[in-house]
Amino acid sequence: MAGTGRNMRILRDLRLSTKVLILYELVRQPGVGQRELAAILEVTPQAISDYLKHMDEEGLVEKEGRAVRPTMVGFQFLQEHLQQLGDFTYRAMQEVNVINSCAAVAGEDLRKGDQVVLELEEGILVARKGKWGPSTGVAGRDAREGEDLAIMELEGMLEHHPGAVTIASLPSAVEGGTSKVDLVSLKELVVKTSPGVIAVVDPVGIRAAEMLKLSVGIRFGTDRAVVDAASRGLDVLVLGGRDQVGAVLEVLDAHNKRSEIRIDHSVVELGAR
Repeated sequence: MAGTGRNMRILRDLRLSTKVLILYELVRQPGVGQRELAAILEVTPQAISDYLKHMDEEGLVEKEGRAVRPTMVGFQFLQEHLQQLGDFTYRAMQEVNVINSCAAVAGEDLRKGDQVVLELEEGILVARKGKWGPSTGVAGRDAREGEDLAIMELEGMLEHHPGAVTIASLPSAVEGGTSKVDLVSLKELVVKTSPGVIAVVDPVGIRAAEMLKLSVGIRFGTDRAVVDAASRGLDVLVLGGRDQVGAVLEVLDAHNKRSEIRIDHSVVELGAR
């Protein structure tokens, strides 16, 4: 994916990674000398001098007497690249299952030591007997179907696709809220999207769900919970006044900018009757 290449650049580009490491040490140890930097980074003092010269020209560092410190631009540069590296590392660890254990629900009766295959079902990790699959492990205890248990000795990658998010932008409370909602159009949207989970962001969304007798799965911390649910493969329908749903859209956009796995989302305006 394109995002992967962007986030991996710091791992491939020696000059970039060295700049980041220099800035990191300048922030971590204000006043650190060039010889100390050279020793920490295991390069020559001349190399550090050359790097700092170029970084000064780029506006990443500035001299203060004999000391060198990061500029605001340099600090932002450091934050941006550490964030990209952190996002890549987090996603990579998930994809190759660096963790060696996790919690799951037994999809059938299991005994301790059974080889299992893991799959996401309705956003929940489910374990069933099997030796071959994209993601496998070993049952950590005896468990009956439906019970939770630890899965040990994880191997492989969990295959799943993110769900889509549909945001139903309803009249705000100031505009009349649910008294102005076109319930026929909203009901058609629910049928069309067939969401795995309904999320509400405000009283308008709560009341709209009640009027259609919808089961609400997400009521609080909606913006981040929606991203988490969609990341687990669930299609999500968000209900709320148009003055409140923007926060969910912002978090989705921010997620797509930094994550390797994009979440498709759309906004449907449902005006007055």
